[in-house]
Amino acid sequence: MEEQQDIQQQPQEIQEKTVQQEQKQAIKMIKRKLYLKALIYQINPNYKQIKQNIQKVESALMRYNKNDKIDIFMLPEMALTGYTFENRDDIRDYCEVSGKGKQFTFFSKIATKLGCYVFAGFPEIEIIEGKEHFYNSSYLIDRDGKLITTYRKKHLFETDKTWAEEGSEFKAVNLKTREGKQFKAGLGICMDINPYEFEDSSKFEFSDFCKEQDVDVVLFLSAWNDHEPDNLNESSIDGSLNYWLWRLRTMQNKKDEINYRKSWAFICCDRTGVENKIDSEEKTHYLGCSCVIKVNPTQLVYCLDKKNEGVLVADVSLE
Repeated sequence: MEEQQDIQQQPQEIQEKTVQQEQKQAIKMIKRKLYLKALIYQINPNYKQIKQNIQKVESALMRYNKNDKIDIFMLPEMALTGYTFENRDDIRDYCEVSGKGKQFTFFSKIATKLGCYVFAGFPEIEIIEGKEHFYNSSYLIDRDGKLITTYRKKHLFETDKTWAEEGSEFKAVNLKTREGKQFKAGLGICMDINPYEFEDSSKFEFSDFCKEQDVDVVLFLSAWNDHEPDNLNESSIDGSLNYWLWRLRTMQNKKDEINYRKSWAFICCDRTGVENKIDSEEKTHYLGCSCVIKVNPTQLVYCLDKKNEGVLVADVSLE
């Protein structure tokens, strides 16, 4: 109490310096070293061919095992099924009850093989009192192959609305590195990063949530449409990465404004390729550009290209 009175009696300039020193000391106290190793597979899934896609992922992961010390493996939104479905009848056979289908079984095996977390997208069905509910969802599985949580996409894109319902909330989960250090991950799927229904571009709902939750990493799965499929210049890739960062702007520090108190990582697993709808001439091109970006300060750790399948392995050091 006496110390507080002393500060109040000092001239304003000295008081301000004292407050600044206390703030710097507080920042020092939260500094930490956090090392993460991410393995991402940017897949071009065969439409409605779960078995073939499982074989494709198995082939891509043949060279990796527990000795690689992976912390998290990621596959994109709707990784094993393809993305575009006409209605619920069209997608029903490719959905599974959370934690009980062949997609979960496969993802669980990857987790135990690599000794890492797995974050991967799938179409979910839930039956309550005889009524079917469908969600564009993702599994988060622990290193022992057990389900941690099922996250349901909250902001739906127009293609989702032909069959899926909105998830009820964003999610953030506490995880641990191989060294046993705890970190917090915000979970998102594609349209989640955009303003709800594209109604108000001044809204940053997902970014605000991650900031409130004080996350260390944003894990982001996507099937992002490429509206410039013939543009393979760096400018096209940079534009996409910058847009994702823009939609997370409330967590980014500016020169004269500190929005977020620590460095964090954006880890994105997006699909690539062209999806041909069955019995239709329509085609959807997907962006690729899966990436790992360190933020505060911003640094691109690694990024895959737009057109090709590929595996990305990246080490991230956060302070």
